[in-house]
Amino acid sequence: MSDSEQPIDVRCERCGHRITHQIVHQAVTLKWYALSALLMLAMSMLYSFLGFSAKGVEHRFRFTDTIEVLLNNHFVALGILLSLLLILPVIYLLLTLYASAAIEHKRTLPGLKLSLRMLWGIEPWLMMDVFLVGILVALIKLHSMAQVEFGLSFWPFCLFVVLLVKTLLLCDRVWLWNSLFPQANPESLQTGVAHTQGMTVCHCCGAVSHGLEGYCPRCSTHVQSRTKGHQKKTVALLIASCVMFIPANWFPIMDTAFLGSSHGSTILGGVILLWATGSYPIALVVFVASVVVPIFKILLLSWLCWQSRHQKPRSAKQLQHFYFFTEFIGRWSMIDIFVVAILTALVQLGSLMRIIPGPAIIAFASVVVLTMLAAQSFDPRSFWDTPRSPEDYSTKETSLD
Repeated sequence: MSDSEQPIDVRCERCGHRITHQIVHQAVTLKWYALSALLMLAMSMLYSFLGFSAKGVEHRFRFTDTIEVLLNNHFVALGILLSLLLILPVIYLLLTLYASAAIEHKRTLPGLKLSLRMLWGIEPWLMMDVFLVGILVALIKLHSMAQVEFGLSFWPFCLFVVLLVKTLLLCDRVWLWNSLFPQANPESLQTGVAHTQGMTVCHCCGAVSHGLEGYCPRCSTHVQSRTKGHQKKTVALLIASCVMFIPANWFPIMDTAFLGSSHGSTILGGVILLWATGSYPIALVVFVASVVVPIFKILLLSWLCWQSRHQKPRSAKQLQHFYFFTEFIGRWSMIDIFVVAILTALVQLGSLMRIIPGPAIIAFASVVVLTMLAAQSFDPRSFWDTPRSPEDYSTKETSLD
């Protein structure tokens, strides 16, 4: 897209899903948002992030101290999870700068295709906004027990989260590939659905290729017009998440040691404590994110698998909207994981008070990851292969689905 073009918003006329969104000077705008986000992240690492004081004892920590405390207490898996939380956005922003520089200077740089594929793979796992909400929940939990203060690095971190979200909105996958590796549609392609014409649309770069299965001619990703056996893979991951959901709610997710006595708190126990202390909105947020969302997502994905295999009167458009909703809400269940990580790093006051992750923390993290993988393995295109509501065909079919 040249700088002289007007903003473009392309949506599928069959289901209404947005295919690409382009604005004027998108490459330059993307570059400056990514640079600003990296700058704010660097500033958030320099000074004290949060402070905590109780009974005259004070403790302050930097952002990276969270990972160090977890590793020192032998919670290696949780430490690695928090490390990825920090590393993945840095990689994403650097790759974004690399791609935007190539567009701005109109050059094909080494490893550019691999960089674009990595952008697509990393994007679903960026959870800094969820982490920020987890920080606020953790601080509200501590508010009744001690005095909590924001460090100098907390405010740049908030700006970093806002800039990262804006970068994600600007980093349009189809626009990047079309700008760097333009490809004309096959001459035999006509208005309608690619699947019915014996063609396949790559979900990585959006290129159209002949055949229902093979490798994308532009990005070399393996493509299938319909993913074979996706329901079985999704169901297997959902069963695994159900198994892990039992210990995640049965065992304590957090242990609090206060003046020599230890008390374990389950997920529901933490919700009840927040409700008892009058933090009703936060109690509802934790309950919805940690209890309702995982159960709802498991049930909804199971129902979608059933719907994709049987002819039902339910509209395919509605089913696809349900699927996109499961993709959106899945990562928000990580709030409780981040709350425990923040509390572990913040509340380390020796024999006076100490918080450590409980045995349920890894099980609950597994539930979140497994449900996210289940949603990614499901192929919503199968909704359109079974005759359904007349509403699905009320618009002109000009999509490449």
